[in-house]
Formats: sequence, structure tokens, C-alpha cells
Amino acid sequence: MKGIGIEQYGDVNELRTIELPTKQLGPDDLLVSIQASGVNPVDWKVREGKLKRDFAFELPLILGWDAAGTVIAAGINVQDFRVGDNVFFRPLFDRFGTYADEITVPASIVSKMPKGTSYIEAASLPLAGLTALQAIEEVGQVGPETRVLILAGSGGVGSLAIQIAKARGAYVAATTSTRNAKFVRELGADEDL
Repeated sequence: MKGIGIEQYGDVNELRTIELPTKQLGPDDLLVSIQASGVNPVDWKVREGKLKRDFAFELPLILGWDAAGTVIAAGINVQDFRVGDNVFFRPLFDRFGTYADEITVPASIVSKMPKGTSYIEAASLPLAGLTALQAIEEVGQVGPETRVLILAGSGGVGSLAIQIAKARGAYVAATTSTRNAKFVRELGADEDL
């Protein structure tokens, strides 16, 4: 696999083209040709070494934790995906990131792209979307009659959290700048602060 990553921690000048062997396809894995990769704040934090105490990354490291692409191979146990399927996912936090031409990932963490969704749109969803979903469903246990305050409602996680909370029947208040108040309301916020 060929991608963009780091050989040592540091600023943007440490980004390099890196070639690593593609992880061998296991019986429960997919090999995906990456067509688009999302960019998130965690990427620069990893690059600068701010997370090295929490995660034992092996360098060199290809960055990126959001992707969309096409299945080019499937393990023998994989039932729900076929070669040619368009998919999106957030890979596990290991040394194989999504700023690459291809990646091997467990089929259990992959979803098929909704029809009519571009690779770029799909690659923008996994990390922020899973964060919002976990906050609303697992931590907040938001449902009908729930009142929710979402901070930074016009941001990546906040904009998705508003929509998920509204779909679950909650009353949503969201913080945002005056400039983004209309946008937050269009997403479904009942109140902007």
C-alpha cells in the first residue's frame, strides 16, 4: 500500500509518501481500493505525537481514519460484501490509515454506501458520524421527550448530532455563532444559543 504518513512525529513538514506491505487478507476481511479519505483533527494530533502516550503507533504510520472506496477482494467468510461494492468505514486505530491507495479492514466495520452518495460525501461521515451516534444513543440515551444541548452545533460532530437527536424525537438546543444560526436551524435544532 502506498500512502501519506509520517516516519517520525512533528509538524506538517514530516508528511511523506510511505510504502508499506498491504495487510494480508484474512477470512473476515475486505481489501478496499480507497477513492476518498476524510481529514480530521485527530490526524494532525497523531502526526505531532500528541496521542503517542495513549496509542502505541508503530512508525512509519500512514495517517487517516475515514474512507470510502470499492471492495477489490473479500475474505472467504465474508457474506455481505462482493467485489465492486462501494463502501465506507472508519478503520481500527492501528498503523494502516486511509490516506492510502488501498487498505485491508475487517468486514464488520464496513458499511455499503447509500445509493447516490459520492465517495467524498461518504468519506466525510464515519469518524464524526460514529462520534455523534455514540454520544446521542449510547451515552445520552436520547429519545422522545428528551431535551438535548449540543455544543458546536455547526461543526462536524455537532451537525450530525443535531440530526440524529431530532430523528430520535428530542428537543434540540445547539450552540453556534450568529453566522451559522440559520444552518443549525435547517439541520433541525429547535433553539440556537
